[in-house]
Amino acid sequence: MKFLNKLTLALTSSALILSSNSCSEDKKPDISSSTNTSISKEKPVVKSYKEIMQDEITTYEELGAVLGDITDVKSAQAAIPSLTETGFKFNRIKTDLQNAQPISENALQLLKADFKIERRQVLTVVVNQFRRIKAADIDAYSITTKIMQGIIRLNGLISSN
Repeated sequence: MKFLNKLTLALTSSALILSSNSCSEDKKPDISSSTNTSISKEKPVVKSYKEIMQDEITTYEELGAVLGDITDVKSAQAAIPSLTETGFKFNRIKTDLQNAQPISENALQLLKADFKIERRQVLTVVVNQFRRIKAADIDAYSITTKIMQGIIRLNGLISSN
């Protein structure tokens, strides 16, 4: 249960972090992007906050679908590449947010309101999928939570403790 509480907190925090208007001072390079090489000198595509928030929702939906396919240890192991890709998508979303043009606090609050219900729904699906996995197969749950803890740490949502 401790992990589910941390996961719920981390998913909620990520939703707030990804939709906030502030960027951290410590901007990490997006190592997941194939365009981030010494050969490529192009500037990243700047997405709107609305596009970034939609990407966040879509990524949580994909995460829920991947978790929905986990029923046992074998399916949990088979899901590792998809779960890892989800982590890279969250990292790209974080980078897109850092590169986004600033918008007014009022505009940001309106966008948050537009996505509030949808975000809550997808986060509920993700948490419920974890609960289902835990009830179905504790070993599959253990594998899945270890991967997700790594993803959450990668994106700076919780400490390694």
